[in-house]
Amino acid sequence: MNVNRNKNIMQKNESLFKYLEYQRRHAPTISRMKVNLYKGFEVEGVAHAYYKIKQTRAYCPLECIMVADSYLMTHMGRNSTKLSSQKEKKEFFKTMLGLIHDVHQTRNRTFQVEDKPFILGDMPDGATDSIVVAVKAGVEMMEAGSDAVKVEVSNENDSRH
Repeated sequence: MNVNRNKNIMQKNESLFKYLEYQRRHAPTISRMKVNLYKGFEVEGVAHAYYKIKQTRAYCPLECIMVADSYLMTHMGRNSTKLSSQKEKKEFFKTMLGLIHDVHQTRNRTFQVEDKPFILGDMPDGATDSIVVAVKAGVEMMEAGSDAVKVEVSNENDSRH
């Protein structure tokens, strides 16, 4: 009885391994990466590494570069992404547009057409204060180079005006 049971378990494991190997070889798009980048030199570094490993087993397609408001914490040393005043919100939004533009230009220069990840612009604090402000901000982010825009609504009131 144990021989049949062990044989059955081995067959199931073998089938699972064959399935996983098939997915790895024939469906590489199942797993994709998204990275947060903010500066052109960061995009250049990722592109260099991407093409270095593209022909290896470690390869995973890069689907998205996100330019996010986490820049406030990762590059500016702040404790959060919350902005305190309208002036600060406007100034940082201009910074975000510049970052998106830089990432967009560098992405177009460093990635081959068939490998280009899309750019996701993350609306910073204050960009969704109203629907009118959010639409205007989204358009500006797309004009700066975003291919898509991430919108966060922090409470029900944000979506009602």
